[in-house]
Amino acid sequence: MIQKNDIIKHMAFFRKCEMDYKTLAERLIKVLASQLKVEIDFELPLRTFKPFYTTTQVGQMHEWYYFFHGHHCLFKNGITQQKIEASLVNGKNFGTLDPLFFMEYILSTEEYHPLPVSISEPYQDGIKIIESIRSPSK
Repeated sequence: MIQKNDIIKHMAFFRKCEMDYKTLAERLIKVLASQLKVEIDFELPLRTFKPFYTTTQVGQMHEWYYFFHGHHCLFKNGITQQKIEASLVNGKNFGTLDPLFFMEYILSTEEYHPLPVSISEPYQDGIKIIESIRSPSK
């Protein structure tokens, strides 16, 4: 499992990952909304996309595949295999960090490899990393 001192040592890396995650999640969900010809209800985006859970729950958008599930939309790049989950229940914050989803994103993003730290337990390591990003002085 990742150690706190390794997280602190590589905090700039994890903050970049967080910003990239938020930016990409927002961009992808907005492009998807455009493709589906819907306006996003920013109070609760799930209301916008819920009707598609039964008609086009799975689809393709350029090189990205999407899959609506629960409170998220999974995007997976068909070329790079990069994965990212966009939250549909946190208003305009499509890049809300979930420990497992955030680690899957980092592990599947070629640009971040080789990783500066070893991720051996994605969910537990994700919890530690997110907690450190939110309160780095602890």
